Amino acid sequence: MISHGRNYLSVAVLTLPAYPILFVTVFMMQGLKRPGYGLWIGLYRQVFAPIVVFHLLSVTFGWGLWGVWWGVFLVTWSAALFAIWWGWRAVRDP
Repeated sequence: MISHGRNYLSVAVLTLPAYPILFVTVFMMQGLKRPGYGLWIGLYRQVFAPIVVFHLLSVTFGWGLWGVWWGVFLVTWSAALFAIWWGWRAVRDP
């Protein structure tokens, strides 16, 4: 158990900075009266992307549990990078 926890935390430490980016951008979009943005980014990050990415990394590439941990990293950072891009676009072109 400790080994699995150590493995997860080694990837989670790299994933953690993406969460404030997501939260701040979603809150900003809600403040701009565009709450649908949060729904779609949440569905992507919590439903659609994990189905594809977790399977690809853990089964197809054979990474097992490491594939899930790195999948969380990839899904979260891809959502955060998209959030930054979309947020800047929304502020620049209201």
